[in-house]
Amino acid sequence: MTRTTDLLYRVFRQIEIIGGVTERYTQDKLTGELTPSQWGVLNRLYFVGAQTLSELADAFCVSRPSMSQMIGRLNKQGLIEETQNERDARSKLIALSSSGCEEFETIKQSYETALAPLAAKFTPASLENLLSDLESLEVDLAREVVNSEDKQ
Repeated sequence: MTRTTDLLYRVFRQIEIIGGVTERYTQDKLTGELTPSQWGVLNRLYFVGAQTLSELADAFCVSRPSMSQMIGRLNKQGLIEETQNERDARSKLIALSSSGCEEFETIKQSYETALAPLAAKFTPASLENLLSDLESLEVDLAREVVNSEDKQ
């Protein structure tokens, strides 16, 4: 094992730990019937834009039936809307509804207020670098997962 692979392993473990902590933190900020997983979907739709059910399932590494159930619950709450996918008539695009955007922005504001003391410990540049590195890692890891599944 090289130093780089050892460090990458430690990064993965740290991401897992942070994931558990942020899930508990998220639960405290959510209102109504939203779960942390549903919040994750709303977050992705807010920042990435409309996606198909398959794209969302792949992004969250869950089965399509599981994602379909979650989308059904979000739809029932009026937080998302589905439209016909012009690129593929067999699928629909899922996007935030106007009330979904409002709900997202309200919760996001609560987050930002609560994170302000922690944010003071970082510079914007250091957070931008961290975010860029994590986004690159996400893309590379997702590619590895897809390649691994294709080989099976």
